[in-house]
Amino acid sequence: MQNQKKIILNDETDYGECFACGPKNPYGLKLKFIEEKNTVKTTFKCTKEYQGFPGYTHGGIITTIIDEVMSRVSVLEGKWASTAKLDLRFKKNDSNQ
Repeated sequence: MQNQKKIILNDETDYGECFACGPKNPYGLKLKFIEEKNTVKTTFKCTKEYQGFPGYTHGGIITTIIDEVMSRVSVLEGKWASTAKLDLRFKKNDSNQ
């Protein structure tokens, strides 16, 4: 992060049980976020618990990840934001293999 105060993208104080990012949620995705060149990144390895059709990541999981990344993007601007509306159309299945 270039000459700016540290941005907390992985706050665990209040969100430990969050399905997407909470480290204490046994069923959660446990996403961790990094800021790199004014962008937010995360990685996720889909396991069978998070698939839809065999071999494909469930669209709800993909949508959850997009929603979480977008909330962290708002942090780069110094604010937390919540989703008011999210409308996605998937053009291609995401094979998790």
